[in-house]
Amino acid sequence: MLETVCVSIAIAALVGAALWNWLLGVVPNKLIIGFMAAFVPFGLVSQMAMGEVIWHLVAFALALVLFIGLFAAGIVGGGGAKLAAAVTLWLPSGWAFTFIGLAIAMIFMIRASEWFLSPEAAKPLARHYATGVAALGSVMMALTIL
Repeated sequence: MLETVCVSIAIAALVGAALWNWLLGVVPNKLIIGFMAAFVPFGLVSQMAMGEVIWHLVAFALALVLFIGLFAAGIVGGGGAKLAAAVTLWLPSGWAFTFIGLAIAMIFMIRASEWFLSPEAAKPLARHYATGVAALGSVMMALTIL
């Protein structure tokens, strides 16, 4: 029961991040840090084994390196990169790597749109990558508690 409450609050934070990004074009660092910090009580409430906690942290670290690398290459924005890594922290191992793959596919779809749209029309798509990451993460997290 408490586990479901924790995940529901995390999903609400992701919805907040999506709205914030959609309306203002940024994802506040405080929101991302709070979202990541909320994983600690979730781990305690769900009585997660230490090995499982380590697996979550490894998946997070891999995602962080990958998405920060994409940010450094100018492919995604910093908010989307940090949010994608933070979502990975919350997902079970198999789901985390599926999420990473889907988040990367989303990048390719956004970049492919630049071939078909004018630069002015394609720019909002790239700007709202974090919104897509938050939406995808919300759906995947909701599926883990069903």
